[in-house]
Amino acid sequence: MKYFYLLLVASSFVNAQTNQELLLNNTWRFVGYDYECWGGGLIDPTEFGTVTLDFYEENDLVCFHSQMCASMDGTIENLTDSFIEFKNLNITGDYCSNEMNGFYEECYSSTFANMFHYEITENTDGSLNLTMDNEIFMGITFTTQPLSTQ
Repeated sequence: MKYFYLLLVASSFVNAQTNQELLLNNTWRFVGYDYECWGGGLIDPTEFGTVTLDFYEENDLVCFHSQMCASMDGTIENLTDSFIEFKNLNITGDYCSNEMNGFYEECYSSTFANMFHYEITENTDGSLNLTMDNEIFMGITFTTQPLSTQ
């Protein structure tokens, strides 16, 4: 029984390490929100291209970078195998000039001031999805899946 308990604790530790490694070792492409943010309207992706979220280590901190039109950087705190907290958001540059894009960008950037439950799942093609949600804000999804060529 002791061996089983030790194995269970060890596997939990490995899973926590694996999730952090997956976060750090992938470029995550923004897929979308689980609701319409501030309402409907079309986003014009030609203004900002593919939106990515990158995690990296610097000075013993886990940090993040993302960009729509403005650049968003900050730190990660309270990173566990299932929770992630974005802190110290620093926005540089200008928000998107297209009004609807600007609304979505403000909604997107507000993501980076919250704590989320997160889950990383594997798709049948081997790519990964990163889904983050919390009870007071929203859900947001990223993927490592390659862009469609259509």
